[in-house]
Amino acid sequence: ASGPEAESNAYLGPGVWHVVSGKFFAPRFGADGEKVEDARFEEIAIENVQVLPRASVPDPEGRPEVANAALCFRSEDRSLCLADIRIRPLNTNVVSAPKGTIDLLASGASLSEWSTTSADDLARWKSSDGVLRGEGGASRLISTASDFDAVEIVARLAVAKGDAGLYFGWTESQGGFEVNAEGLPNPKTQSGSLVGLQ
Repeated sequence: ASGPEAESNAYLGPGVWHVVSGKFFAPRFGADGEKVEDARFEEIAIENVQVLPRASVPDPEGRPEVANAALCFRSEDRSLCLADIRIRPLNTNVVSAPKGTIDLLASGASLSEWSTTSADDLARWKSSDGVLRGEGGASRLISTASDFDAVEIVARLAVAKGDAGLYFGWTESQGGFEVNAEGLPNPKTQSGSLVGLQ
């Protein structure tokens, strides 16, 4: 099922670089392990155009949720290029959370800072000139430096005429909450929509 839809369409066209930003807050759980607050997104913007101001989201497709998980980028058949990915932890109460802004491509888009769900997936990503490119089929690229419960992200991405996305709260077994980066003019799944939610 589709989730909350973007209120504006700021997509500039296939292959064009876009600046995407937003905040994600993971679900909160009580001492007994029961969820007390749904995950939510705030201030999702593309090219400084706010496409979704705020949306609380239930569990993704009925799967279990976690309080801390990774950031994951999804590419479908050469559809996604990434650059200048910066994240900032928002929950200052988490002692172990790094302080300040983290540049996920500080090492020049080295794939050593990322993981994938399989060796085949890793072979589908290439890095050059500070840019990560998804090539040759559907794949997932998972950051090893973004295991936070609340985070703000700013990134540059280019989507070919196809489908891509950014997962927050990602685990391999459970998936996560996805912000769509859609290159096709489909109003139900245009860039900035939250997809795959009941």
